[in-house]
Amino acid sequence: RALRLMLQRMSAQEMLRHFFDLRDTSGQGQHATKLAASWGTSETMEVTHHEVVARLAHLALACRLTLVPQKWVGSSIALAFDVGALPPRSESEASVRSRVRVKLLDWGRSELNTLDSHMELSDAQQRDRALYWGYYVEGLDRLLWSVMRAYHHRFGSDCAWREVIATVYDYDSITLNDFIGCVVIPLQKTEETTVELLGSSGTPVSVGRCASTLTYAVDYQTYPWRSRLHGVWSVRLIRATNLPPCDYMKGKATSDPFVVLQARSEDGRRFRQQTNVLTACLDPEWQETLEVPVIRRSFHLQEALVAAGLQVSDRAANALMEGGPLEELLPSESAPRHDQDKAVQIVEAEAQSGCGDGLRSGLHRAGPARCQDSLAVGRARAAENLSHVQAHGEIELVRVVDLGKPERRDLPPERAVVALVARHAMRRGAP
Repeated sequence: RALRLMLQRMSAQEMLRHFFDLRDTSGQGQHATKLAASWGTSETMEVTHHEVVARLAHLALACRLTLVPQKWVGSSIALAFDVGALPPRSESEASVRSRVRVKLLDWGRSELNTLDSHMELSDAQQRDRALYWGYYVEGLDRLLWSVMRAYHHRFGSDCAWREVIATVYDYDSITLNDFIGCVVIPLQKTEETTVELLGSSGTPVSVGRCASTLTYAVDYQTYPWRSRLHGVWSVRLIRATNLPPCDYMKGKATSDPFVVLQARSEDGRRFRQQTNVLTACLDPEWQETLEVPVIRRSFHLQEALVAAGLQVSDRAANALMEGGPLEELLPSESAPRHDQDKAVQIVEAEAQSGCGDGLRSGLHRAGPARCQDSLAVGRARAAENLSHVQAHGEIELVRVVDLGKPERRDLPPERAVVALVARHAMRRGAP
């Protein structure tokens, strides 16, 4: 029960942090000879993460192109990739991508709703499916947005990384982790160095008269020229000493320490990774290497959206490839609320500028209050689509323009970014 509760408390960013965790726990790092023979951990992670974004975007757009709403109750989305061994250097990028899986599973009480069966349902049953399909698509939007945001902050910038903040915590499975101390590490080549941990007030952490310390080393490793990464900063977290106890059980004072490493770039991007938890230890020795990647080009996220099957207009393509609105729709984990409000305002501006005509299906994108009008329009357009499919073998997008302007003041950023991507899509066929 404690394990289940711990997993349920994890945010999407925490889950993705562990899902893409390929860190080196040997403490030796990656040397040039090793990189010449096999892919590095960070470049494997980048290609895998990029492919997950592309496939989830593909799935999100496919859901928007369904002729009728579905009711997939109990169904889940599985993300997976092969981590048995790092690919040999001779293996192609396409081969690495082919090992990624984004699948629907656990059909549960789900049903496959066809156009014919949908037309036979009562209005109440149709509204029911529209409601549950909206829930499903919103959940998919949230997952896609979280994966995009994680990629954007880890691999989306070709600016220099300034520093990393190493924070030592005491792990607690039920309550919040206890802060022990932190240290700012400049990203420059540094031999093994021991520094004092600082508390939340900026004063050194100590136990008695002995200071609590963290020992680390920093190196930079250049990747082969064909790699999508220029290289990585390798931060080797070696050990900590004299940590204060945070847990008191059975008369014993101890801690379960681990380190969270947060990287910060010159353009404000941030991402986190962490070491293993060492239980019941006040002088932990991790000997783990965490990497901060330096990308060669900063347009890979936009390219993933295009690769998902988006055929966009010239204006929309330029907006995606040059950053612009997409850049501001993916705030960091610690971003304030006003950044999320700004994301919503950007979508409103896009709608008013005529960049797209609002690809909203009246069958499964409208809220319950507008379902009755939506179904009437949706039935007519679905019949037209069926004839179009039979005649041309492709699907015409369902456009509903008479449902009134949707209220967007409370639209969360995950809905906003997917709405912007869908708004840019001018595709005539299903992805």
